[in-house]
Amino acid sequence: MPLELAEVDAEVAFVVHYISIETALECEPSLAILPTEITEILLQKVTNLKLPAVLGKRIITSSNGKKTRVTFLGLPFTTKMIREQLEASRQGIQPYRDFCNSAIAYALEEGIHTIGLGQFNSILMRNGKDVIHDAALITSGNSLTIYAAYDVAKKFIGADTNKTIAVIGAGGNIAITLSELLLPFCSTMIILGSSEKSKIKIEEHKYYLLSKSNTVEIIAGWDLELIASADVVLVATSAATAFLEREHFKTNSIVIDLSIPCNCADSVIKASDLQFVNGGLIKLPNQENMKIGGIPLSSGHSYACLAETILMGMEGLDISFSYGAITAQDVLTMGAIAEQHGFMSI
Repeated sequence: MPLELAEVDAEVAFVVHYISIETALECEPSLAILPTEITEILLQKVTNLKLPAVLGKRIITSSNGKKTRVTFLGLPFTTKMIREQLEASRQGIQPYRDFCNSAIAYALEEGIHTIGLGQFNSILMRNGKDVIHDAALITSGNSLTIYAAYDVAKKFIGADTNKTIAVIGAGGNIAITLSELLLPFCSTMIILGSSEKSKIKIEEHKYYLLSKSNTVEIIAGWDLELIASADVVLVATSAATAFLEREHFKTNSIVIDLSIPCNCADSVIKASDLQFVNGGLIKLPNQENMKIGGIPLSSGHSYACLAETILMGMEGLDISFSYGAITAQDVLTMGAIAEQHGFMSI
C-alpha cells in the first residue's frame, strides 16, 4: 500500500534544507560539473520561486505501536548560505524566511499542523517566532536534541562527578540549557562563545549558571585553548564549518557534537585517542530508514529534532516544548516522552 494511503495515528511535516553543497550534489549529481560558487547562485535563484519540494514520506512506529507519517519538505539552500546572509544583512535573510513560511503554508494546506524546523531552519526562524501561520504547531526540536546529548554525557560521566565539562556555543539557546542540566555532573564548567563580539552573551550565560550553582566553578571565554583541560566537550554551535581539530582536545576526552553540520573535523571523528559521539541523533525503536533527499542518516537513526516532531504527533500534543526559549523542564519532559515510545539516545 502506498505510504500516502496507509492508516496512521498522526501526520507531521519536517522542513529541511541542504546541509552543504555536498548533500545538494547527492540529490542533483548533474550539478557536480559546476564550480561551487555557481551552484550556490543557482540555488539562490531557485529560492526566489518559493516552492518547497516534497522529498518523500516515511511512517515511523513507536514501541507501543503508534504510527506517525512524516512528510519531508525540502528548501533549496545550504546552511552556509543562510549563515552568510545572517552575518551580512538581516534584510537579506528575509527571502529565506519567506520560503520557510511557504513550506509551512503548504503543510497546512495538506492538513498537517505539527511542523518541525530541521537543521538551520530553527535559527533562521528564531526557534519558531518568525513563523507567520498561527494554525501551525511549530517545534525547533531543540528540547530532544538537548536531551539526547545530555543523556549521552551522563552515561559517559557515570558516578564520578569530579569532571571538567566544556560546552561550546555559549549564549545560544541549546548551550545555555544543556550546561544548566550538566551542572550536577561536574566540578568545573567551561563555556565558550564564538568570539569577543559575543562577550555580553557569554557573560550573561556565566551569571545564569552561577545563579543555579554555587559549588561548580564556571569559566567563560572564547579561546579554544580553554577546552584542552576538559574531560567532556559538548559542541552546540551554529557554525557552518568543521572548525575543531584533534589538537584542541585532551587525550581520552569525550567529544559530543550535536551541531548540524558537524563542527568536528575528521581528525577528531577518527581519532583513536578520543571518544567521538554524534550527540544529535536518536535510535528509532523499529529501525526505519530515514535517509531521504540528501539527509545523511544511517538506517534506524533520526535527528533528535526530527524525532521530537514525530513524537509530538504520536502523543497528540497541542503544545510545543521547543518554541522560543527552552527550559530544563521542557528538555526532561520531552526526554521522558521519547523513552515512553522507545526513542533512545545513541
